[in-house]
Amino acid sequence: ADVHKYYVEEALQHIIGTLERRLTALIDAGVMRPVDPALTARMMSATTMGFAALFELGVSIGTDSPEKLGAFVTDIQLNGLRNGLGGGEK
Repeated sequence: ADVHKYYVEEALQHIIGTLERRLTALIDAGVMRPVDPALTARMMSATTMGFAALFELGVSIGTDSPEKLGAFVTDIQLNGLRNGLGGGEK
């Protein structure tokens, strides 16, 4: 219970808060498109937690390299899935 309390109340909230502030700065600077920074920070954190959960469950995620996984997740989160600059199709 103490680990859970520490993780949720200290580490996770700190990570999300820091990420939210960084996203806000990038949006304000015009580097990123205007998205909800609070929701985006939580989505990014949840992605990382999801991979950690899969690892703990022994589920293969296709790579054993933390560097490769980090690069892949970062690419998808920053560049999305759309091919090229896109035309705004939904």
